[in-house]
Amino acid sequence: MVLATAEAALQRLPPPDAWPDVALVIATGTLYEEETWRSSLIAGGYILDDRIDEPGEAAFRGSVVEIFPGDADRPVRCDIADGRVARIRTFDPASQRSTGGCDRITIHPVTEIPAAPEIVARLIHGLEGRGDPMAAGLAEELTAGRRPDAFERMLPLAYDRFPSVLEILADSPVVIDEGVGDRLEARFDDLEEADASAMHLDRNAWETGLRGRAVLTLEPDGQASSVESPAVSERTLLRLAGERVAAGESVIIAAANAADAAGMAERVAATTGRPVPVLDRWPVDGPPATPAALVLRVAAGFTFDGVTVLAQRPRPDGGAGPVAALAPVDLSCDDLAVHLDYGIGAVCGLKTVETGGQPEDVLVIEYAHENRLLVPASDLDRVWRYGSSDARVALDRLKGGHWITRRAELEREIGRTAKGLVRQAGRRARTKAPVIAPPVGPMRRVAARFPYEETTGQRRAITAVMAELASGRPMDHLVCADVGYGKTEVALRAAAAVAFSGRQVAVLAPTSVLARQHLEVFRRRLAGLGLRIEPLTGGMAASAAKAVREGLADGAVAIAVGTHALLSKTVRFADLALVVVDEEQRFGTVQKRALARLSAGVHCLALSATPVPRTLQGALAGLREVSVIDTPPVRRRPVRTRVTPYDPSILRSALLREKARGGQSFCVAPRIADLPALEAEVRALAPGLSVAVAHGRLPIAELDQVMFDVADGTVDVLVSTPIIETGIDIPRANTIVIRRPDLFGLGQLHQLRGRVGRGGAQAYAYLLTDPDTPLNERTERRLGSLEAIESLGGGFALSVLDLDQRGAGDLLGTDQSGHLRLVGTELYQHLLARALADAETDDSPELRLGVPQTIPAAYLPEEDLRIGLHRRLSRLRDEAAVEPLREEIEDRFGPLPEEVELLLATAALRARCRRLGVAALAAGPSGVSLTLDDTPCRSAREAALERLWTGRMRRTDDRLVLALGADGPSEVLTNAWAVLDQLPSVGAA
Repeated sequence: MVLATAEAALQRLPPPDAWPDVALVIATGTLYEEETWRSSLIAGGYILDDRIDEPGEAAFRGSVVEIFPGDADRPVRCDIADGRVARIRTFDPASQRSTGGCDRITIHPVTEIPAAPEIVARLIHGLEGRGDPMAAGLAEELTAGRRPDAFERMLPLAYDRFPSVLEILADSPVVIDEGVGDRLEARFDDLEEADASAMHLDRNAWETGLRGRAVLTLEPDGQASSVESPAVSERTLLRLAGERVAAGESVIIAAANAADAAGMAERVAATTGRPVPVLDRWPVDGPPATPAALVLRVAAGFTFDGVTVLAQRPRPDGGAGPVAALAPVDLSCDDLAVHLDYGIGAVCGLKTVETGGQPEDVLVIEYAHENRLLVPASDLDRVWRYGSSDARVALDRLKGGHWITRRAELEREIGRTAKGLVRQAGRRARTKAPVIAPPVGPMRRVAARFPYEETTGQRRAITAVMAELASGRPMDHLVCADVGYGKTEVALRAAAAVAFSGRQVAVLAPTSVLARQHLEVFRRRLAGLGLRIEPLTGGMAASAAKAVREGLADGAVAIAVGTHALLSKTVRFADLALVVVDEEQRFGTVQKRALARLSAGVHCLALSATPVPRTLQGALAGLREVSVIDTPPVRRRPVRTRVTPYDPSILRSALLREKARGGQSFCVAPRIADLPALEAEVRALAPGLSVAVAHGRLPIAELDQVMFDVADGTVDVLVSTPIIETGIDIPRANTIVIRRPDLFGLGQLHQLRGRVGRGGAQAYAYLLTDPDTPLNERTERRLGSLEAIESLGGGFALSVLDLDQRGAGDLLGTDQSGHLRLVGTELYQHLLARALADAETDDSPELRLGVPQTIPAAYLPEEDLRIGLHRRLSRLRDEAAVEPLREEIEDRFGPLPEEVELLLATAALRARCRRLGVAALAAGPSGVSLTLDDTPCRSAREAALERLWTGRMRRTDDRLVLALGADGPSEVLTNAWAVLDQLPSVGAA
């Protein structure tokens, strides 16, 4: 049986008899042939990368191969041992940690044009026949593992014919569900307008395909044979399963995959006390009151033919909290870095050198006049990424005191900044704010109306915000979440809590479009709960605005949702307790001053996908609390982003392809003056498409009508200014074309990109630069970063990058951006944290152990990942953090080689030395020596240690030396631990 939508049934397909066999079957115990795997994946359309984030990607790293199949919810990680597949595990692409396992998996192609030799030869022959210059470079790109951008558009050349599903299943009966006829008619019209008949069936072809076969068309008869029930949480599902089985009903638990089915079967069995088999197919045969599990992907439960099917509400990815992944790495080759003692240099990569007869990884940093510094991996806690990408930054000289002078000046300034932050924190702690303690019942009703299961990030943010509202101190909280990640839900819960407590809430949005969207959400979710929610925007009728202002003044309005009109001096609140600001960066300077007046002494909650540098800097520095919602919506896919010079063929192809798959497109220009030319261009390139125009100067009624038409699906292409940056939620919109992206900020571009792909389909963003206007190096980097950071949740990463590149601006009334440019964001944050903690000395102990300190390239081939791992090891401050890191490394990269085990042991020793006040520790084949920190109890601690090792320990200058023989690195470390285990802690002596 083939189930298909109306749109899919009309699509022409590659012929099954000509489809090359490029599927890769992987099973535990089978031989691992790397070249065969690589060629099969490349042929199947997979992109080879260092890290995989989305379907259609694969990564080869030594003894671990990671693949994200195109038809899977999660990627798989294959461990290779002794030339065979030892283990296959699924893992979370966000945290990179394993989540389950399987014995066998088939990797199907993710393209309709597998790059098999016969297909490639056919494409090249077809291009050469047309005299197309692309033919020459096509084979070269495919051989190198790259798929040309235009590859998918070559589908007509790949096969001799393109049958539809009707032709492939020529003798099969067809069942057409109710309502499909109307969708088919609409689809035929769309295909005719888009001139897409070459790859789709038109009316005549569809009707011809139905002739001569059994066709059953279902019509509504008023009698439902199936009753749908909503998907529920796991707890509710288990309760319902128990109740239905106890009532004598047959129950099926629908699961998304085999692993989930097995897990749910165990939990239902524990609940009902009856065995729960996992079925492999429908129909369900069995006595009544029998529960079972079945792999059945359904959005809701239902009752059919006497069987109750229960569906679990989709649970987004997310564990008990964010896990620090090794990638994306924070320091790479060719980056600028700043060494705490030597200043700014260029990273040249890792190098392995001999130190005391043992191999050791060192980071090579190049300074002025091509002088190079070799930094041992254990000292990488003194190396920080220099955030600014400004190519004009001058490298420091290794010799001379210029850097030391600059650093001393900076530390004095940062010290003053830290004192200012402490004063601000003190004032905030002394300031009182309303204690918000809402009634439990209404809050539970609000939470129950949330149509999705809260993500882990949402739960953390809601809990943190509620705790601050109840603290009695003014809340100043930033919720940073990518577009569509659910930050509005956090604001709604906070607003409801305040309103149910009898106080007022102001919700501010930068545009009337976004304000209207928030108003609809708030009214829908809080309907019938006794709260009056009103809008206040600049385009309202005077009488309506006056009524809202009166309601705010006398307390009748509980929640006001509006634009900058809420900041007017004519607006008075009876008892304002919470101000919610969405996309704070979109408000101007004057509006922010008014906002500061409005929010004085009350709770403040800011929402942003890409906070501006100053906002982010304030959060990082501790001026405000911050919650990051980092869990993507279920089945949301990253937007594929391409930065390229403008080409009319790219624009035309993008718009027509989107129309052909039943979607909508946005075309965005930076200025209103650019819209007429862009509209004319779109109409000329795609004359069959419906085009509308939107910008901020349109009358409110006209703009509303345009947006309604877009939401209703009657508009194929919306040509607009960045007015759609926020407040537009069109599930069918999957393509966005942005002209002159160099005139937009990173945050704007990311917000615009987030307007597409919200319905779960693969979305595309085309950033088309002006071919006649060369981009400077900095702009290329900024646009390149958007292209590189296209994974889900990339907004916060882009904000940090923007902070790196632009500085934070006026943080405390003085220009801090100069300090950021001086040392980079990462080191600036480190120095500021030290100043806030009043840390005046570096407490990193010096270790010389004479054991290998290297990560084998054969184990972890990517140099950037090795650098990142060395940096994490050098900055570990707690022994307890070593074991989780060990588990993470082994989980991601396979069994640890001896060298990595020694690195982890060294990191644990360093952490123990720091805790015990050991300034230096050396160990080798003949003994162990240590130097204690200069503290008042140092002499007593040394004497206690000498008594424990009577006759075997001696003093040499400021060191204690113990004669202990060791044979090999493991015994050297064992001896070092033995001495530290006997050392009295600071103050114990």
